[in-house]
Amino acid sequence: MKYRKLGNTDLDVSLIGLGTMTYGEQNGQADAHAQLDLALELGGNLVDTAEMYPAPPHGDHARFYRALYRHLVG
Repeated sequence: MKYRKLGNTDLDVSLIGLGTMTYGEQNGQADAHAQLDLALELGGNLVDTAEMYPAPPHGDHARFYRALYRHLVG
């Protein structure tokens, strides 16, 4: 994985990020966890959690992202 510094910080951010816009809609929790685990295994550390690109969000995304957070922090 390749990384770049985040602005003027010492943080290294992966050039490839994992987009989660479809999590909770098209992806179930098990699939989301598997995709997140693979991204982390491959060295990714950028997760794009934006909910709104061209369409408004549907469903309870907050509940889903709380579950995703719990998966990351254990």
